[in-house]
Amino acid sequence: MPLEVPYGAEIPKDYSKGYTVTKDNSSVKVFPVDSRSVIGTVYSEDSIHYLNAWENTDVVLTASNEGIKEDIILKDKNSPHSFLFELQGNFKNDNVELEDLSILPAWLIDNKGQYRDVQQKITKKGNKRILELLVNTDNLEFPIRIDPTVSIYDSNSSLGRYYTWINSPSGSSGYWNPTTIDVFKKYDDFSNLVTGGGQLSFVLEQFPAAASKIQYAYLQMNYIALSGTQQVVDLQYQYDFSNFSVNSGQTTVYASNNAVNFDFTNAIKSWYSSFQPNVHSRIDLFLSTGTMGSDFHYSVWNPTLPKFIIGYNVYAPGTAAITAPQSGTTVDANYNITWNAAIDQDDPQSSLKYNIQLSTNGGATWSDIVPLTAAGASSYTYNFSSIGNTTNAIIRIRPFDGIDYGAWVQSPTFTIKHNMVPNAPTALNPGSTSSTTPQLMGTTTPALNWTFSDPDSGDTQGQYQVYIYNGTTLIRDSGWVSSSAASYTVPTGTLSRNGTYNWQVRTKDNKGAISAVSAKYYIKVNNLPTVSVTSYTNGQQVTDNVLTFTWTYSDADGQSQSHYQIQGSQDNWTTVAYNSGALSGNATSFTTPPLASGTWSFRITAKDGLEWSAAATRSLVLPNAYEPNDTTAQAYPINYAQNYTSLITTATDVDFYKYTATAAGIEKFKLTVPTGLNYDVYVYDASMNLIAAGIRGTGLAEEIIYNVNAGAAYYIKIVGVGGSYSATTSYGFSLTRQAAQYTTTYQYDFNGNITGKTVTITN
Repeated sequence: MPLEVPYGAEIPKDYSKGYTVTKDNSSVKVFPVDSRSVIGTVYSEDSIHYLNAWENTDVVLTASNEGIKEDIILKDKNSPHSFLFELQGNFKNDNVELEDLSILPAWLIDNKGQYRDVQQKITKKGNKRILELLVNTDNLEFPIRIDPTVSIYDSNSSLGRYYTWINSPSGSSGYWNPTTIDVFKKYDDFSNLVTGGGQLSFVLEQFPAAASKIQYAYLQMNYIALSGTQQVVDLQYQYDFSNFSVNSGQTTVYASNNAVNFDFTNAIKSWYSSFQPNVHSRIDLFLSTGTMGSDFHYSVWNPTLPKFIIGYNVYAPGTAAITAPQSGTTVDANYNITWNAAIDQDDPQSSLKYNIQLSTNGGATWSDIVPLTAAGASSYTYNFSSIGNTTNAIIRIRPFDGIDYGAWVQSPTFTIKHNMVPNAPTALNPGSTSSTTPQLMGTTTPALNWTFSDPDSGDTQGQYQVYIYNGTTLIRDSGWVSSSAASYTVPTGTLSRNGTYNWQVRTKDNKGAISAVSAKYYIKVNNLPTVSVTSYTNGQQVTDNVLTFTWTYSDADGQSQSHYQIQGSQDNWTTVAYNSGALSGNATSFTTPPLASGTWSFRITAKDGLEWSAAATRSLVLPNAYEPNDTTAQAYPINYAQNYTSLITTATDVDFYKYTATAAGIEKFKLTVPTGLNYDVYVYDASMNLIAAGIRGTGLAEEIIYNVNAGAAYYIKIVGVGGSYSATTSYGFSLTRQAAQYTTTYQYDFNGNITGKTVTITN
């Protein structure tokens, strides 16, 4: 029904008065609530565009013989999200239903082509019927077009959705004559139904009370082709209800609260070959009882009437859009396949189901992942664990509206690759694979090491778990430790001396796959060796400054002595005055060089190849046995970091000492002088060339620093000045190596030239 206005004409109109959809002598008026009075512009013979019918919202009306199509254009985020329409027309009863008005599913599309359903609600407010469109524009791009289509269906001329009731006779029970529901007449084109994917179905919605019954009934559909008034074909499709039985031998069509659906599509398709061109045809649908012409019996135990619904599906659904997997995706086990829902002009998106298939060979063959998903689904989780590895996998999806399938849509090629478990750890260390020959551990807190490997290139260790057993008893479980380090240090208190243990480890790769447990490796914690000193006694006053120590060595594990060491201190181990160093070998005796006089503490330790023993000790008092040392030939050997004391006993007494420098560098000799006396110190090289001297006055300590060469011999001479001496009061001295810092400061004139420099040595 075109609009009879010229192109380009501006039409003043109060849009709030709505528009009218008419059919025959009946009409339904639909008009928006709270819209504006606007100027409409005619763009074609059947289209008018109204600017800002709502705030920031345009409306386009397009008229056709079937009704008026309205497009609502949301221009920006300030557009409303709710649109109210009042419906006025011929309503069958108090329910909110229209006899001749069908509100199809509404949908929208944004500027990027994103589709989304629009919620529709019809409510009754007083005497008014209100249709509300609720729009969700989150994450959409404006402008957005809403398409709420209003159509007129003629039950005598087109296939649509049609409701009818059977009137009940008066009284509590009664009999009906054979009842014919003449649903479709004068329908001349069945091609959409046969070739376009349509469906014709019949639904019986029974009474809510379970006691309600329809007896002796069957459903029949006839195809009748007419030539003038002459019937030329009469094909029937029947459904007999007599197979339902109830008590007392009676039969019933249906006695449940659920609907029964009968699909006549195949029947019509099978008749299509019988349709004659240019011959007027019709389809009649009958509800009858028993055989044709028998009574229809309805027991009115509940006043609710049976309701029959005729449905017809015209359009197949559109295509979905797969969002995952995408190109480059790698799938292992559970994976969530996702898609954007398809659009169906007959059905809401929430009713569509989806068939999902998988190809592992680039589309050559396909198999179902799921025949049909749940209604309204937009994702499906599938476990690919049983599917072999491939780099040529494809997913395809098609929607199903309950009648027809939409077209397939395929994903890009993706990879199915199953993560392989890591190999059991190898190269465990320390340990032995034999329980009879465990590897000895020289500590109760060993570091346990292994090698990680994985069949999948690039996989790394993500976690590890270590088990430690005492025999078969688990004494330590590390639990899963998140670390790529292939090493675990046994905590203190786990292992004991002389204990034999075994340990295992397993790993997880960085994708969570768990390896098998490694083989068991056996370890034994070492017993410490024992040393007992057999020379001297504690507190003994010895007569010589050269000591010879002897000891016995024993080891419970049968290991030989590999090293030994003798140390001495003159200040209760605040410092070590003598240290032989760790000497290799199984000797059980050792002679010291001459040591300073005074009280000493000595300790002797031995090693079994793994660990050092506890120290065996002696406390000794050494004499002043440096004399005679009046010449270089008689010079007394001294060592670093010892405190020496001696006497200048006569006015002519001179004391010489000697040592060999262990390394090149700076050394310091410090001499403490008795009060009231004046002693000087001189340092000579091996050729008796003087290289340093300390010549301060009476009672003052001497402290000199000098350079030495590694391995060179040096002599120290201490002498009383001007006949100073004391036969009872000792002087003391020590020799130490120094770490010196040199700081050089340069002097410049006004022209920037160097005029001098100063070097400062800090010890």
